[in-house]
Amino acid sequence: MQIGADDALVAFHALRAVQKESAGTVKVRWQMNGFNRTPGATARPMTARNLMGQIDGTGNPKPADEDFDRRIFVPASPGTPQEWLEGGSYAVVRRIRMLLDDWEKLPVDRQEQVIGRRKADGAR
Repeated sequence: MQIGADDALVAFHALRAVQKESAGTVKVRWQMNGFNRTPGATARPMTARNLMGQIDGTGNPKPADEDFDRRIFVPASPGTPQEWLEGGSYAVVRRIRMLLDDWEKLPVDRQEQVIGRRKADGAR
């Protein structure tokens, strides 16, 4: 399960509510907290930078996209061992260990070579 909110307090409250309602049935086996910029932190919406100073160019499909269902949900596959997956979806998490002290010692041109993008504009 993924819980997300614009406010960390709201997300925490939602998690606690789920934990209380499901006590004895399910338990948290793994948890990873994350963050993004705070809503309203900038005058206009802009692409955030990660902790290494790079522009975060990730994007997610939007429910209004014509191919949203095809891209998000597992299609029917009757008779296969994975039949239980039908109509479901996956959340993939990649944890990145950021050694910021070492990273910040590198000159900007080396940082750009490592990432493969310019820091100024995110271009290759």
